[in-house]
Amino acid sequence: MLLSNRFAILSTLVLFIVALGAQPIAAQDGFDLPVPREATLVIEDTATPISIFDSFNPRIPSGNWNPNGYRQIGQEYLFYANFATGEIVPWLATGYAYNDDFTEMTLTLRDGVTWNDGEAFNADDILYTVNTILELEALSGARANQIRSATTSVSAPDDLTVVFTLNSPTPRFHYELITIVDGFTIWPEHVWVNEDPLTFQNNPPLSTAPYVLTDALTEQRAFIWERNDAWWGAAEFGLPAPQYVVYRNSSDSVDVGFELYLSGAVDRANSVNWQQMQIAQQQGDQYTYTIDVDPCPRNVYFNNARYPFTITEVRQAINLIMPRDLVANVIWQPPSEPALHPWNNWELTAQYLFDDILAEYDWSQNLDRAAELLDEAGFTVGDDGIRADADGNNMSFQIITNRPVGHEQYQIAQALADEAANLGINMTVRSLNSGAFWDLVGDADYDMASAWLCGAFLDPAAGLYDLDNGDLANAHFESEELRAAQAQITANLPDSEAAMEGYRQALTVLMREVPTMPVVQTAQLMAWNETYWTNFPTDDNLYVQPFTWWGTFYLALQELEAAQ
Repeated sequence: MLLSNRFAILSTLVLFIVALGAQPIAAQDGFDLPVPREATLVIEDTATPISIFDSFNPRIPSGNWNPNGYRQIGQEYLFYANFATGEIVPWLATGYAYNDDFTEMTLTLRDGVTWNDGEAFNADDILYTVNTILELEALSGARANQIRSATTSVSAPDDLTVVFTLNSPTPRFHYELITIVDGFTIWPEHVWVNEDPLTFQNNPPLSTAPYVLTDALTEQRAFIWERNDAWWGAAEFGLPAPQYVVYRNSSDSVDVGFELYLSGAVDRANSVNWQQMQIAQQQGDQYTYTIDVDPCPRNVYFNNARYPFTITEVRQAINLIMPRDLVANVIWQPPSEPALHPWNNWELTAQYLFDDILAEYDWSQNLDRAAELLDEAGFTVGDDGIRADADGNNMSFQIITNRPVGHEQYQIAQALADEAANLGINMTVRSLNSGAFWDLVGDADYDMASAWLCGAFLDPAAGLYDLDNGDLANAHFESEELRAAQAQITANLPDSEAAMEGYRQALTVLMREVPTMPVVQTAQLMAWNETYWTNFPTDDNLYVQPFTWWGTFYLALQELEAAQ
């Protein structure tokens, strides 16, 4: 009854605020929009207090605050990765090509692009940016380190052509020019050549994008971007519908954040949880959402350097104990899907999964088979109910996590421990701060670790299959078979027949050997309010990844439509 009364009162408050029109509830959170609400897209991207308001240089320390909108809508990139459709979208560039031995890559730029001050965007801007990165090793971020490590020199035979000379055969160098979360930021030569890149704040930032920064509000913790109606792409793509875009902090209070969402003060709410979303949908059709998955499934690492996780059958058995359905449908909110392979369920990376291999190594929970594997490996149940090997080594393990008690990653570990107890395995769960956690993981001083598994963004070879530098390094797993597959993959173009053979072999090794244990796809709730804007990427219209903190959200912005 109290809950019903609470939301009845809240609904009345919302109706009163909407009736006021020009004064949304945002005022109670210390935020008044100095722009017309009906012409403005308001995005909450983080509750972490913004600390940088006057710098937009992502390659120097404290040079840029990522949730400010600059990397999302305040600049454009050469290519975008659309994981929802499986496409690589050319933007400032139109294509690339390698020479026969992959030591040169030629980039072709789009004709007719201009900076927002009217100057032409061309190869000189790429040359300046790359040469500056090569010259100043202190620059990092926005792909500076990756480009510096792979590039010997860069040249431009004409205004629309750039040739990268690479220091070794690198058939995936173009990945460094494709934007996902962030990307290769290009600096306008005619501005930056007169500045010191190690100190220049780039305020306000000059770019080719359809939005320019007009205000950074320190008290309201917000950045206001205004549409440039003279944008170079207007004739070909049309202007984005919102005249203004605001990137702002979400409220420190979950309750206030929910009220802001209900009132229509924000179009994308950062702090709304799954339970609140279900309540909101009972109050109107304008409350919509997308459930999409993060690049990194939640995962439990085995320490493959520590006995008995040196034994494949032990890893296989514990993998079959994991209650993935329970985790996906009960523990993880919003509800998700079990992770039955080592990366996300995106369309772009689906080509590196092979149904016959997944069918051969089915990771669904199977306690009977798990017990058989443990028995075969010599771990039998003793009089005390705990399994041990012939030398008396008990199966008693600790699972560490860098999340607090009650967090989903802690609950994943506890769910595994509860199931394992039924088979005679004693597991305890310990929460650590992140520093201590990663120290233990890096030093191979742990049994199991509940965290996440990244690396398969554009393809798994880019990070996951790298035993020395990718996330598998956390598992301290060694496999000459996987190293050979990785070498074959990285020596060839991603879509080549030779690379595909390597992908098959690498996936076989991971599925068979189980060096780490993916558990659940990391579903994330994106809460939209469609009072002012519609056609957000939703579950039934997922035309691009919906994450507003990614650079690829720029593609979604192009598709939004005014609701009124």
